[in-house]
Amino acid sequence: LKVNTTELYVRYQAEQKHAAESKTQALEQARRDKDRQVDNAKRKGRGRRAAIKLTGSNKLTKKLLYKQASNALKSELERIHKRYQ
Repeated sequence: LKVNTTELYVRYQAEQKHAAESKTQALEQARRDKDRQVDNAKRKGRGRRAAIKLTGSNKLTKKLLYKQASNALKSELERIHKRYQ
């Protein structure tokens, strides 16, 4: 049984190249998804802060609401970053 190692090696290289390209594409897609989710979370946070600004509540209430909005944004960003580690 004689095997042509040159052809076998060429096929191996092609498979490795294809696997590397697939991995690169998957990583790029994951990066785009993560960036989109981060942008959406930030946009949602800006909306919350704008709504708080328009409420016309007293200073203490606004401070509490801003703190809650900030904590919500932080936890959302942490969740997103954990998912894509």
